[in-house]
Amino acid sequence: MTRATSPIRAPRILLALTLVAFLTLPAAAQTGTDLATLLCETHVYGLAFDPGSPDRPLIATRHGLHAVDLASMTTTPVGDSRNDFMGFTAHPAVPGLLYASGHPQGGGNLGVIMS
Repeated sequence: MTRATSPIRAPRILLALTLVAFLTLPAAAQTGTDLATLLCETHVYGLAFDPGSPDRPLIATRHGLHAVDLASMTTTPVGDSRNDFMGFTAHPAVPGLLYASGHPQGGGNLGVIMS
């Protein structure tokens, strides 16, 4: 029997990301592009790891989906959408398959969408 470690590691990595982001908050005010700034300036609705890119956490926010570069602790928007992704998850076994729901920028409802 093989023991899966990724479900245990993911919460620890997310906790570490959050702690580092808040510990580096004074530096965040200077650049405006790092993780701490994103966490402080918007609503975060979901966190996930894409099975195809486990070293690139994804953050679903009120202003779109963002990828985190763990080396620099900076975020980059994923795609052009700035929708309010109130529901978000990555498929646990299919790399690149993401599910979301929420509101488009202009209001209304997205329903359930997938990448």
